[in-house]
Amino acid sequence: MNESTPPPTPPADAASVATKRPDKGFLNLGLFGKCLSILIIVVLLQIPLMMVGSLSNEREGRRNEAVADISRRWGGEQLLIGPILVVPFTFEQTSTQDGSQGPRQIRRMCRGQAYFLPDKLQVKASLEPETRRRGIYDAVVYTSRIQLSGRFAAPDLKQTGVVPAEILWSEARVILCLSDVQGLRSAGDLDWGGKKLSWQPGTRWSELKHGLHAVLPELNPKSEYTDFSIAIELNGSGALSSVPLGRQSTLSFKSPWADPSFTGAYLPDRRRVDATGFDAEWNLSHLARSLPQFWAENTGADTPKSCDFAGSTVGVSLAHSVDSYRTMDRALKHGILFLALVFTAFFVFEMSSVRQLSALHYTLVGGALCLFYLSLLSLSEFLSFGRAYAIAAGASTLLICLYSSAILHSGLRALLILAGLVLVYGYLYFVLQMQDYALLAGTVALFAALGAIMWVTRRIKGLNGTS
Repeated sequence: MNESTPPPTPPADAASVATKRPDKGFLNLGLFGKCLSILIIVVLLQIPLMMVGSLSNEREGRRNEAVADISRRWGGEQLLIGPILVVPFTFEQTSTQDGSQGPRQIRRMCRGQAYFLPDKLQVKASLEPETRRRGIYDAVVYTSRIQLSGRFAAPDLKQTGVVPAEILWSEARVILCLSDVQGLRSAGDLDWGGKKLSWQPGTRWSELKHGLHAVLPELNPKSEYTDFSIAIELNGSGALSSVPLGRQSTLSFKSPWADPSFTGAYLPDRRRVDATGFDAEWNLSHLARSLPQFWAENTGADTPKSCDFAGSTVGVSLAHSVDSYRTMDRALKHGILFLALVFTAFFVFEMSSVRQLSALHYTLVGGALCLFYLSLLSLSEFLSFGRAYAIAAGASTLLICLYSSAILHSGLRALLILAGLVLVYGYLYFVLQMQDYALLAGTVALFAALGAIMWVTRRIKGLNGTS
């Protein structure tokens, strides 16, 4: 044996080789190639984020179907229009018709109806909300007790611009229109000038068909004013609205619901909203709406349509102001920001140490970030959004920190990753709770994150022109 021959080199430990060169292809791409590869991974991870978004839309659709089914059986959004005094009349209509002996005039008797709105109207509504469940989904419904009172002035058909041949006083009636008459639980007798009159189904008015009517067989056209009073009880869901039909209208709504949203064409003049509920009041004149105080149909003149009434409502919505599915959609829009910030942190740690990371490492960390959104979606259907967010963010943070401790071989870097994730998740939750300033807060966060990244990477070899 030749003594000058060096002894054979013992085989290197496979684990140590894997530690120094875990992914030859990924590590030999160079700085630009590696940054480009990380960018591609970020783009590819948008696919599972879009799938979570699609799943969120599907779950929201199922929730809406469940709520619609409950509303259909209990009572939908209620719109109360009335009372309106209706007085039928007949009038003579003349038309010209060509004949064999020349044009001739034909006279015929036609029938029309005149409508009169109250001179004074007061609406007092008390809403008792409750939650109904269909599977895992909730729907807010309510039972409302409504008291209507006021007075009508004596009807004068001359005000409508028609000359009646005969006024059918015995067929006069008061109508009360409802958007969802199925939700009507009870209706007390109409108190008309001290007389009790029973209600009949339907309004007998083609423009607003759904509701009630009460015939006034002894309407006295010579009385200056007639007082009225009506008490009804309605089931509904979502919202309750009414139209200020009086020459002077006062409407008040109250409920133990602590998170109302006032709807309609007018804001309340006075309102109180606190943890015990709300109380709101509107005082409106007929000059503030587009509806006339009286009109007649079948005379060729323009008459109000159902859309004219719907455009002059006041009301309140009991729907939750914070919808978990909408908040989830807003959170998904920050997904690419999450991936970019976390990947940047891992990239900085990698460039400032001898420890190299592979494409698989980045992909698995990105998968853990995507699982946060899926966890948030599933948990928010059973828990409040705040609790669901805390659990999902905690699970994602713990998973990433344990994994980073293993691949970076540094407990300190894992703690820095932990601090960064807590900061980012906390700031995202803060932004999601904001409405008007969410865009501004997100922009400020981007500037702060970019500034921090620029400061950390200012001396990393290969990024500042040095080697």
